[in-house]
Amino acid sequence: MTVITIGTEFIGTVQKINKESIQTKFVIVGMPLFPLRSYYCLDGSFSGSQKFRIPLNLESVLVAYLRWWVSIPSITLLAIAFALEQLVYGILGILGFAIVLTTFLLGGLTKKEAKQRQILVRVVGMGADPGILPPDMVQSILAKLEEKWGQSNSISQYENWRNIRSPGAVEKNLLPLLYSLAVYGNEIELSERVWEALERMLED
Repeated sequence: MTVITIGTEFIGTVQKINKESIQTKFVIVGMPLFPLRSYYCLDGSFSGSQKFRIPLNLESVLVAYLRWWVSIPSITLLAIAFALEQLVYGILGILGFAIVLTTFLLGGLTKKEAKQRQILVRVVGMGADPGILPPDMVQSILAKLEEKWGQSNSISQYENWRNIRSPGAVEKNLLPLLYSLAVYGNEIELSERVWEALERMLED
């Protein structure tokens, strides 16, 4: 007897870095019907408690639908192709699996993004894009980073990190912290300049 799953489930894993990822909670009736909410999960578990709510992530929703609604019909088509020796069903099944495999690229991070997120993991403790985090959490993290900056640096001209124009002149051990400050402080131009300095440092 076929058992149909009914309930809710966390699926649509995207932007995975280490054990962290974005996942979306769906209503499931055999297949995902509609999304309820998205979460940033810190422990790699679909149902783990180390997660917090973020705005509904459209990439996660799209990936969830594609992986479920395409993969199961693809398996069915391949089974039919094998049973009836019908080439056309086999081709359609293989095409479906190709679409599913593509979603893992769609839901992944580029090499550059992965490196940048690893810097955030190292400094902040998690690699989430601040743009998806609750504003109060962003402000709290930014305040802690600024406090750490003040404690780590005694050079007066660098006390206000927003005023730095030449990241290459900053001590190398402070660049990851400065990059995190720029990202969480939404200083896009500064974050890009600091990242260039970090890349040069990583290449040395």
